[in-house]
Amino acid sequence: MTDIWDELRVRVQYIQDLCRRLKIKLIPGQGLAQSLDEAEALAEGRKQTAPANEANVLASVRAFHNVWGLYDSLYACQAAGLPIAPHLKQMTTGSADFGVPSDPSSAFKMIYYKDFEAELFIAASLARVGLPVEFLKEPNDPRGDMRVQEVFIEVKHPDSAKSLERLMRKFDGQMRRTGSAGVFVAALEDAFRLASPTSFSSRPNFSSWKEKKDDEIEVFGMAALLRASTLQNIGVLAQTSSYIEIIGDETQFVRRTNAVIYDERGYAATVNETLRRIANVFNPHPTLFSQVRKSFTAT
Repeated sequence: MTDIWDELRVRVQYIQDLCRRLKIKLIPGQGLAQSLDEAEALAEGRKQTAPANEANVLASVRAFHNVWGLYDSLYACQAAGLPIAPHLKQMTTGSADFGVPSDPSSAFKMIYYKDFEAELFIAASLARVGLPVEFLKEPNDPRGDMRVQEVFIEVKHPDSAKSLERLMRKFDGQMRRTGSAGVFVAALEDAFRLASPTSFSSRPNFSSWKEKKDDEIEVFGMAALLRASTLQNIGVLAQTSSYIEIIGDETQFVRRTNAVIYDERGYAATVNETLRRIANVFNPHPTLFSQVRKSFTAT
């Protein structure tokens, strides 16, 4: 266990040093500072003043995994020469809880942490396999968040099927206006409330809860796949889901990814190759929509 706490201390220090070097002011009790402070206390073995109840234990677990995962993304983005300051600045506000949608009545109603953390995670994943990913330079660029050569990528956290369709149509419209091909990435943890509601006492109890969520996501994903098939400038639809698994005394941060390629769009060969390489990051064997369409025709 000593090695784990030593490594956590290194990761906390790395992110804190980055913020100081990039002149990013952390806001106590929110976003990045919230996770860093709690993770640092864990690494140093400092006694917490908060009551030792389940909610505070879960907060500590979330902080540990948030910092652990964010370090990996930041390190990979820096190694690829990507500018990370704009993302870190935006991650200083809001809640850092994955799978907890924004509450309009909450002090954390602007949940920036997860949105920009997701972008860093996607960019890092693309960079690790050698894809020439770059963030778009203009804030709120309507073409998306990043690009790989001629393909644009949009990363969003829809909270419902209705919001997902609206976001996809908006992105497709922008791709159509600019004559571009796009990849739409839907991060699904908020739409399905994937935040672990409690620490499960056994794996069967956890599996029962998780199987229900998997069934809901599968139905949602199939509907989204069919909706996106009518949007001619979305070449790949990808999805991610991030959640913390807490079973007894064991915890882990799980990230699941998948993708479908709309392989009958008629793009140039170079665009198709880029789309395929991007889709492979989310699934080494991505679904081809032509095969999905055939299965529907056959039935």
